Amino acid sequence: MQQKSLPHGDPSVSPRTDLFRHVNGSWLDTFVISEDRSSDGAMRALRDTAEDKVRDIITRLGNSADSHNSVEAQKIHALYTSFMDTDTIEARGLEPLKEDFALIEAATTHTELAKVTGILDMRGVPSVIGGFVSADARDSEHYALYLLQGGTHLPDEAYYRDASYASIREAYVTHIENTLALAGFTNPADQAQIIMRLETNLASHHWDLVRCRDAEATYNKFSLEECAGLASGFDIRAYLSGADITSAEYVILAQPSYFTGLGSSWAQTEIADLQLWLKFCVLESFASLLSEDFVEENFAFYGRVLSGTPSKRARWKRGVSLVETYLGHAVGKLYVAQEFPPSHKEAISQLVQNLIRAYHRSITELEWMSAETKDKALAKLNKFTAKVGYPDVWQEYSAEIIADDLIGNVKRSHQAEHHRQISRIDKHIDRTEWLMTPQTVNAYYHPVMNEIVFPAAILQPPFFDPEGLDAANY
Repeated sequence: MQQKSLPHGDPSVSPRTDLFRHVNGSWLDTFVISEDRSSDGAMRALRDTAEDKVRDIITRLGNSADSHNSVEAQKIHALYTSFMDTDTIEARGLEPLKEDFALIEAATTHTELAKVTGILDMRGVPSVIGGFVSADARDSEHYALYLLQGGTHLPDEAYYRDASYASIREAYVTHIENTLALAGFTNPADQAQIIMRLETNLASHHWDLVRCRDAEATYNKFSLEECAGLASGFDIRAYLSGADITSAEYVILAQPSYFTGLGSSWAQTEIADLQLWLKFCVLESFASLLSEDFVEENFAFYGRVLSGTPSKRARWKRGVSLVETYLGHAVGKLYVAQEFPPSHKEAISQLVQNLIRAYHRSITELEWMSAETKDKALAKLNKFTAKVGYPDVWQEYSAEIIADDLIGNVKRSHQAEHHRQISRIDKHIDRTEWLMTPQTVNAYYHPVMNEIVFPAAILQPPFFDPEGLDAANY
């Protein structure tokens, strides 16, 4: 019987010699990566298709009378419209950032500036501290506040010290100078050096990537009083107050020594230099939403230099990404109504339940596993949750969205999500929540929650076909 050739394979190469080329050789030799990507793969085709479908959903909302659309649908269309309205964006220039700049200028002490970093963080401008709210890794029934090292714009601390990144450091300083010049700063060359020195100093206190992956080392539980003592020199209480975080019983610090280093660096840095750097943080955070000269400068460094991507993505694609970032589950509700009927969810749910039963039988029948270990494995399996297709409870979005106020929309969306997150600190876990939208072509396992999530968009051929053979789906 003649062997069926693989669609992307190289039949001239034996699988015994090179299985990878035998399966993928033709694709590797002929496929051309799009100019707006730094990498590609077969899975990307599904993502492109999902993106096209979401674009069609969003643009159709604009063709309907607003009175016929839900409040969420109106927000989706208004947010997309605000991004695509380049005339208004160009005309407004830096005006949407003036309030942030004024806030920074009005803070004349280190403590006042620490509070400003919290306020800016709430608006979507990260600075010296990163953070998130998630299930406590050692108490998976409750949410906890995690705080992380921050203060840098390059990918990690090695970029600020390693000789192999010298050219990137040089390009980054040029990027800082160009950005400040576009914003009308008076001495951008010297100011770029000040900013680079400040970030290099903060990076010197960072843990490296390997240490940051250590789940044990990065779980450090502190009271707020202990945090304040650890970060002496940086008023962490002022930061938390600015970020409207008042209820946390404890904080989990990922890199405690960074906070000690932050305290000394912050206290020893001149107020004017900190103000300059915070203004640059504001510009960096919103550069991709400003006029085209800022967009191009931002992409020239982060896209071409850091990622090796030759060209920006089409504006409509960036608009779709923006909407999915801030209204993703609202879009998802429309997506599943169009693409993923309840029968599909029932089919994949049945498949997963069958797999769980098979795991149960497999564990029970294992000869090499002790009875005690089997009991623990079965207990974990019994607590395992599989989420498929789309959430049973949809996330709501409270932020006001206005069709001609792009940066205002983003700030309000950040602030609304920030308050949604911090309101959960120390509260019981919401096990209905999804961390991916249904239109995302991906999946994840959450080790703390012991759950696996398969969004609707990945549950299609070649991964799953509700009309296909069971054998292929398994």
